[in-house]
Amino acid sequence: MREILIETSGEIGYLAILQGNQVIEVREIAPPKRQSQELLPLLSELIPVDEIKEIAIGVGPGAFTGTRIGAMCAKTLAFAKNIPLIPFCSLEGCAPKGCTAVTDAKAGLLYLFDGEKPQLITPDKLPQDRPLYTPDPLLAQKHKMILHPFSPAIIASTLSEKPRIGWQELELLYLRTL
Repeated sequence: MREILIETSGEIGYLAILQGNQVIEVREIAPPKRQSQELLPLLSELIPVDEIKEIAIGVGPGAFTGTRIGAMCAKTLAFAKNIPLIPFCSLEGCAPKGCTAVTDAKAGLLYLFDGEKPQLITPDKLPQDRPLYTPDPLLAQKHKMILHPFSPAIIASTLSEKPRIGWQELELLYLRTL
């Protein structure tokens, strides 16, 4: 029995097969407009559904459509198989453990994640006392942050610490829009 990790809130989606805190295989999923067409076929190619014992799911912050695609896939599998979900903040995979990750929240705001819950801040409130990581190349350049794409291995290394929930308890965090 193995775990799967689904992260579809960003420009690039990820599907990973995990065993404990080890990543067995990772595949990128097409840009958001094609994720709904590729996620389930890719999953069935990588692992028999009866071998899945838990599902780690990125809950955002992220784009509405992409975040919902991953979440609905995870919720459907969790319901059908009666297995738990392991929600994680999508920004958690964008910085080394214990570091701070930032992403654009649109409308001149940023999401900052430093280990607890993402906070909505204005750029003038960015911490100056530590390095900041982001998956966004434009944000990295503008605010002198370290560019760090999402890494399933970072999430895998923390799964044992995360709570397990039922499919009906999953809550998502979307990017702000005007």
